Amino acid sequence: MKPLKYGSKGEKVAQLQAKLNEHGAKLAIDGDFGSATEKAVINYQGKAGLAVDGVVGIKTWQALQGEPSTHLLSMADYETAATELGVPVNVVRAFAKVESAGGGFIGSNKPKILFERHVFYRLVKAKYGKSRADELTARHPNIINPKTGGYKGGLSEYVRLNFAKTIDKDLAHSSASWGCFQIMGENWQALGYESIDDFVMQMQTSESHQLDAFVRFIKTKKGLLDALQKGDWDKVFMLYNGKDYQKLGYDYKFLAELRRLESL
Repeated sequence: MKPLKYGSKGEKVAQLQAKLNEHGAKLAIDGDFGSATEKAVINYQGKAGLAVDGVVGIKTWQALQGEPSTHLLSMADYETAATELGVPVNVVRAFAKVESAGGGFIGSNKPKILFERHVFYRLVKAKYGKSRADELTARHPNIINPKTGGYKGGLSEYVRLNFAKTIDKDLAHSSASWGCFQIMGENWQALGYESIDDFVMQMQTSESHQLDAFVRFIKTKKGLLDALQKGDWDKVFMLYNGKDYQKLGYDYKFLAELRRLESL
């Protein structure tokens, strides 16, 4: 679902207001997400143990509906990770928002992924040789390619992943980024997982496992934890997102979300 936030209008907002009233709010059901509705959302999120941001995404909506949400991150999860990393909790929350719009799953059971065809090319080339990688590129350029791109988004990324698995399952899983923090599967060994299958299983289990992968990555990537603790954002984004981070807008999006969270 598209997140509802301050300024949203329409029938979905009216449904939200009715649900909030069921949980103790006293809102006019007018379909206008104004300051009163935002305050009610913030109050509900705090009482429910959710991350308090005033935005109604899948996590808040599922909680309001009484649906199971134990596989989703709680505010306590964020606080534990922030303490372990020695950074403000809003830094961790802002990362989740920028990397995956604040949620690690599509629906309730599929981790968000992004399949990287250029990583698949590199891994196939290393295992099977350049001629095999180039042969596959000529036949399936959207699945394996030395150039980045080919993204479809959402569940369509699983179509690309599943095709790649017919070539090599382990390399396919290693070529996708997973969950709330979009950690690349190829990092599984450096992060201390038993196998790529173990890594994928953990990413499929819960957002708290995805958060654990993020903490492991921050601690493992040389220079990243120190830069994060110092707020050296240029170095953080270079190490986390790569040299094209400014072109992709990671720095702007992260800092904007961090400021928004700090203003609540």
